[in-house]
Amino acid sequence: MHLRFVAALFGCVSSVLGLRAAEPAGGAGRWDTFADTWTATDALGRTLPSQAAVGAPRAGKQVGIFYFLWLGRHGEAGPFDISRILAQDPGAILNPQSPLWGPLHVPHHWGESIFGYYVCEDEGVLAKHAQMLADADIDFVVFDVTNQLSYPESWRALCRVWERIRRRGGRTPQIAFLCPFGDPRKVVNELYDQLYGPGLHEDLWFRWEGKPLILADPAYFGGAPLLDKHDAAAELREGHTLGQSFTAAEPFTEVGGCFPTWRAEGSRMRLSLHRQGPGGEKLAAQEFRDVPDNAWLNLTFGSPLPPGVYYLEMASAVGRVGWWSTPRDLLAGGEAWADGQPVPGDRSLRLERPQSRESRIRNRFTFRKPQPDYFTGPRGPGEWGWLEAYPQHVFYKAPGAPEQVTVGVAQNAVDG
Repeated sequence: MHLRFVAALFGCVSSVLGLRAAEPAGGAGRWDTFADTWTATDALGRTLPSQAAVGAPRAGKQVGIFYFLWLGRHGEAGPFDISRILAQDPGAILNPQSPLWGPLHVPHHWGESIFGYYVCEDEGVLAKHAQMLADADIDFVVFDVTNQLSYPESWRALCRVWERIRRRGGRTPQIAFLCPFGDPRKVVNELYDQLYGPGLHEDLWFRWEGKPLILADPAYFGGAPLLDKHDAAAELREGHTLGQSFTAAEPFTEVGGCFPTWRAEGSRMRLSLHRQGPGGEKLAAQEFRDVPDNAWLNLTFGSPLPPGVYYLEMASAVGRVGWWSTPRDLLAGGEAWADGQPVPGDRSLRLERPQSRESRIRNRFTFRKPQPDYFTGPRGPGEWGWLEAYPQHVFYKAPGAPEQVTVGVAQNAVDG
């Protein structure tokens, strides 16, 4: 199995392992600073594996590590150090009202790092992190912005420092972002407006398949929904059809809907677009295989189609697959269909206009949908994990094409 990418978890580089190479014989005062020659043993007697155990470096592998930007961005009260609090009063572990804990919801440190209680704009710490991560052969860092905050003050400081290091001939990892697992549009729009759209710090962007990588669900950037209702799912039975007619007021380059599979694997179906209604001229068609659950899937055209009345049809079901719909008639200028006959309600639908903001964002990045669960693994192609309990799953670009796996030294996962 050829894995091209490994993601490791590392908390804001807030605790570090100091590594020192043995002094060369006859070289008093001289040290080998090349990290690939180092070894180390920690206080528990655990020794880093050597080349004899892990083998020589292999081509085509890249290592990313998670890096948190929020130290100091949620208030600078304290610092509240759990280790010191419990050393001062062991009973505080059972007393949430202890004044030693500080105000409710303020961040806490598990201990003081080798750099002290720093904030993420500390340029000296940022420079040292770059050196340590580069020495560890980390190819890129992934900023956690899953809580709908993008921390521009922090990433700007880091980019400024790391770009300065690169101009002086030093090495640093590159950067990418893990966006909210649900609707990521707020954060992705901010990152596009503030970093990627203006083309700032391009040398630091981690690129995957030729474009900057962003871990966000691309379904939210597939055009403006005409109808985004998930009141009921109409299941497509083998040999039957489901459809939705609609009126396009502007030219459009894509049309699609949202399709549940109830987590079934291997689901397939076919979308086709017609003029006017069922039986109208067929303009485009495509079969979709291994449909992910609740995926937005689009038909794409080589050139924009003009305003007018159109009909999108779903047919040729294999396995379990359906179309998210609503029993209410909400879409002006259109109606739901089943087996070529109009039925009450409407189905989920969206259009992509030429050169829309969503189109520019989608074309700027290589998207991978982040999977938040610690246990279930990928639910379809084009997903990447961020952290999993052992044994981890392999995430894949397409069936049979493994692409990514997560490695974590610990998780806060609780089964169930």
